[in-house]
Amino acid sequence: DDSVAIVGSANINQRSLAGSRDSELAVIAHQPEHTLLSQGGNLPQGEVAQFRTRLMEEHLGHQHQTLTNPNTGECKDFVRYICKKNWQNFHADYDYEYIAGHLVEYPISVDQEGEVSAMEDCANFPDTVAPIQGAKSAHLPNKLTT
Repeated sequence: DDSVAIVGSANINQRSLAGSRDSELAVIAHQPEHTLLSQGGNLPQGEVAQFRTRLMEEHLGHQHQTLTNPNTGECKDFVRYICKKNWQNFHADYDYEYIAGHLVEYPISVDQEGEVSAMEDCANFPDTVAPIQGAKSAHLPNKLTT
């Protein structure tokens, strides 16, 4: 809602909850004078909102006025367009020393029935042999939960 920002780590697993094996730290920034209610239903425009906008610009590699209105279809379309372009640049013969942004499309496709598959021409995550689609399992490995 652009009135609160939480920056940090908050892993919920046995290592973190035990209190002796792992530690977590987070910082919260709250601007109670910049809320939806105090702004008459409009998105706040305080420092927290500016932080979110700058963070989006950094990850996208682009600045655009529409990022100040993240709740609009125009902003969603802009972000998707840039993510798609960043993905294409990452996979093209491209000067890898200069890729504007590092936020890319997640390499999956979801059809009308909700079936998930890897994107065309991309069976593995970039620079790995890890399959995108993976496999179903009846349990989570301990490595993921401890």
